[in-house]
Amino acid sequence: MTNIARRGDMLEAELYRFYVDFARPETGERGTLTALWTELQKLIREGWQLHSSSNRSPADKAGIDFIWTHPRKGWFALDAKATGVPCSCLIHLVPVGNSSESGEMGRLRFDDKKAFIELLVNLGSSGKSFDHAVLPAPKTSDVPPGALLEHLKAFQKDLNQACKSTEDERYSYWADALKKAIGFAIAQNRPAEVTAGDTERVQGIIRQALQEFMTAFFDPKSPLLERCMRQQVQLHRSKQLLYVLSEDSIKVAVGPARRLVVLGGLARAVRKRYEDTYKAKLAKHSSAEWLILRRRVFEAKGVDCAIHAILDSLDNSQETLAKAA
Repeated sequence: MTNIARRGDMLEAELYRFYVDFARPETGERGTLTALWTELQKLIREGWQLHSSSNRSPADKAGIDFIWTHPRKGWFALDAKATGVPCSCLIHLVPVGNSSESGEMGRLRFDDKKAFIELLVNLGSSGKSFDHAVLPAPKTSDVPPGALLEHLKAFQKDLNQACKSTEDERYSYWADALKKAIGFAIAQNRPAEVTAGDTERVQGIIRQALQEFMTAFFDPKSPLLERCMRQQVQLHRSKQLLYVLSEDSIKVAVGPARRLVVLGGLARAVRKRYEDTYKAKLAKHSSAEWLILRRRVFEAKGVDCAIHAILDSLDNSQETLAKAA
């Protein structure tokens, strides 16, 4: 988190603490703010409540720092910022800045605290709030990381529906602004980083499958040659297991978290293993007709056949790979 973000969080928290302290009903004596306190108390008795958004809440990711809400009259979205503007013009700006007064460095300015309470009073008294039925407020409390994406998508859907029902394009603009937060949530939901153990497990299966393929391919009695001659090239299996022709890479999901192992250079590895095996066979069977036929077949479609064999082996090992820690 940047220093600016930390400062923003601190000022926002201080602003909320000031509201909580100021809104206490024990006494009506608030000095020069007594009249403002009286108006705020009236709204609180009517049912208005202020909620502060936690850092990992859907409301916070939607650009909302505070929600000023009433169970029947609706709700308002507020964003506390030292600089910049809210992500949507439907969100009310709460300016905050550091005080430069002696003894108050790093804290909120008194004028900002007063302006915040005045804004709440004005909104609760005469502001145009969001109707709960038209646009439900997002949660201000933390949600599990895996649920945040669904909450944001649901709020984006609510915004688009509100745009249609009210014909107010500002809801649509807010929905578009949510794309960045949704993209971040998608990235957070991606499987954990691949470990060396994950990669080694996949490489081990590939090495074994390639060895078995070459042994059978150069066996004069093996039916593999005939199967290769009939083989149709279709190397995509699923999102969890596929060979990408253009990238010469294989992708396979490993472990309960479905970490995606990506290994490149598979075709090159197949060709190298073939050349090494062919040279060894040629030294022993230099004039064998079946060996010459093997070379012709491999040059035509041997790489594809070998990769098919590797994918088959990985397919058969999916249960084992899925259980890998």
